[in-house]
Amino acid sequence: MADQQQFLWGYGLSMEDLDSPHLISKEIDVMVRSGANACYVPMSWKRILPEGIGRMDERVAASYEKLFELLRQHALIPVIGLLVDEMPEPLIDRGGWLFGESIYWYSNFIRSVMDHFVDMPVHWTIQWVDETPYPLAFQEEMTELMTKYKGYFPRNQIGCMYSMKHTLSFQWLEAFDYYVIPWVSPEEICQHPRENIMILDGPFLSDDKIHIDGRIHDVMRMDYIRQHVEGLMSCKASGVPIKGYFYHPFVDQMHCESEASRHQGVAYHKASDKSVRLKDSARWLRKREKA
Repeated sequence: MADQQQFLWGYGLSMEDLDSPHLISKEIDVMVRSGANACYVPMSWKRILPEGIGRMDERVAASYEKLFELLRQHALIPVIGLLVDEMPEPLIDRGGWLFGESIYWYSNFIRSVMDHFVDMPVHWTIQWVDETPYPLAFQEEMTELMTKYKGYFPRNQIGCMYSMKHTLSFQWLEAFDYYVIPWVSPEEICQHPRENIMILDGPFLSDDKIHIDGRIHDVMRMDYIRQHVEGLMSCKASGVPIKGYFYHPFVDQMHCESEASRHQGVAYHKASDKSVRLKDSARWLRKREKA
């Protein structure tokens, strides 16, 4: 995957990973060895601002600060997703996204974290709110906010995450440095109205088993990723300005109740020595990145 200066690629951490700093350190070491140059990090609104507005949880904020510093030490660019589906319970009790003030609650969340982490060189990614009955007001508020903050934080880039099914105003699209979308067909990617597209891919569930050789041959996931990455690279080769690709989550989600839901990642935790090992899908990505 050519030109590391222009193209970001890597994997996504899960919010459950944030509760295990020792495990995160191992995951990041393996990410770096896999050739990644960036890391997608979801930021939970309800964890960092448990009341929705007001005082930030200092313990959670400190854990993110340590994570950002760890990523910096490993030369991984943090791409932070400010998640709208993590609204705190007190705000849900007041009406959630159906309440007119909700737009400004989310705006306050963005202001709070961007002001707090002002010295951290990261990519901030706000998310479109599917649930809002006030789409025009939401676009206006976010456009004004992002235009203002882009001037304040020249070290950072600010992007938006949304589905291409949404019809967004020119002013909205113009306010951002990049655009994160889920995987769609190469034809749809080529029709994207703006430059600097990032793909947030996954998860892909499969019945992964450790084979006799000690590896996980996740052939179906590898084929899924291969088709998507090669489609993306064909778009890039035809002149579409692709900025990055992330597969999320990086490791299996062992907290999930059902066995079928646990095997989502391209890496797994080996229980015997508590190490993080790459599956064949991640090995393929490493080879593709070097090509």
